[in-house]
Amino acid sequence: MSEALAISTLIGKSVVLTHRCPSYPVLVGEMFLPVDLFVMPMTGFNVILGIDWLAEYGVVLDCLARTVTFYITSLPVFQFVAEPRVEPLSSLLALVAEDSVVESIEQLPVVCEYLDVFQEISGLPPCRQVEF
Repeated sequence: MSEALAISTLIGKSVVLTHRCPSYPVLVGEMFLPVDLFVMPMTGFNVILGIDWLAEYGVVLDCLARTVTFYITSLPVFQFVAEPRVEPLSSLLALVAEDSVVESIEQLPVVCEYLDVFQEISGLPPCRQVEF
């Protein structure tokens, strides 16, 4: 990778990504689709697909129906249907840092006004059972 990519995670940690796997084939349903992957030091997730990749393949997410529909030019529309999960759901968001990085929550204007309400997040919340 010619240049590093800096990201901030939901828990306020900054990570610099230096390894990239270009055009890696990801299996979605029965279709292989290429994606540029960045290697991240984390566990619990195989791949995080970004908004640019989803838009490139005309993806429509229907959370209620648990479907992912792909509208790819020159291909028939196809849909991936997720199986219901029995185990607790966990999620992690990663924000790509473009122009600026917030080093601490005290730098956010709303937080400055209510410092007694906001606290630094030290980790992810504990796993809990979620019923659908």
